[in-house]
Amino acid sequence: MSLDESKYENPCRVVLSLCDYSGAWSRPFIADDCIVVRVDPKHGAVDQGGTGYTTGSAGSGDLYVMPDGGYGLALTAGALADRIEEEGGYFLDNLLWRIYSQRGFDCCEVDGVLIAAPCTDFASSGARWFAQKDADGRTEASISIVRDCLRVVDEEHGAAPNWWVLENPIGRIQRCVPELGDPLLRFDPCEYAGFADEPEMEAYTKRTALYGKFDPVLPRAEVEPQMITLTRKDGRKTSGSWMWAYLGGKSERTKELRSMTPTGFARAFAYAQDRVGRLYPEHKVLPPAAEREPITSARVREWERNYNFTMGEYIVKS
Repeated sequence: MSLDESKYENPCRVVLSLCDYSGAWSRPFIADDCIVVRVDPKHGAVDQGGTGYTTGSAGSGDLYVMPDGGYGLALTAGALADRIEEEGGYFLDNLLWRIYSQRGFDCCEVDGVLIAAPCTDFASSGARWFAQKDADGRTEASISIVRDCLRVVDEEHGAAPNWWVLENPIGRIQRCVPELGDPLLRFDPCEYAGFADEPEMEAYTKRTALYGKFDPVLPRAEVEPQMITLTRKDGRKTSGSWMWAYLGGKSERTKELRSMTPTGFARAFAYAQDRVGRLYPEHKVLPPAAEREPITSARVREWERNYNFTMGEYIVKS
């Protein structure tokens, strides 16, 4: 959907961010004066009935203002798609009106949709468990989430954004959800680490694919990753970047850190979707990996403890 901005005095653009709890990928769009709505059931306590709506407001979902100026909508992607399909444009128009009217805008359009789909059941790194997940229903549940997200971006029955993108590590998601088509871009976080708040901590490899309808020509700011060699119990040595070597574990926080969208990539992606309206992200240049202080497990633990999340830190409920 493309808005005729000449008909309005003060229009605004909206970016919906699905399966987004941390806000890392969508945050650069806020800096460009977009309204960002992050859709994830973890923004509120999901009711026991399994509808996907938040306790106390079944049928609408709770909307929160988040510390960085974005909004958290406590719905699953499926619940959002259902409401859009059942009520046409009314539900989405009314939801967005609640936001943009308070911000002094007189209209808005859904410009883009970011989709950070669950990756655990698709990524090649977990291939040894695929058969078990296929058998117990976990794979099918993740496929359903991806298809719910695609319903949200549908041009006829969904939000009909100007662009949309789905991110997932290299794996089997395309085979499980063939309607995604071929990826438009494959990347490693280190290719954009020079745009990051902490370039060295984003200089790692994690091959990731982007599917959808968007501008795939991103500016690059590559930082050479430090490769860390570990010795296995059988004496064999294996090398990888620090994310692979040190950020293991099964805690919820560790899982969130591993899946967090790198800030450097997020800034490069936002810039690529509107080169005219956005400032080019600051490019920090680092020495080669061999000349930098080694990343140790102790340094990673400190980074993990100090990493700031926006999730859960709501300041206003509207």
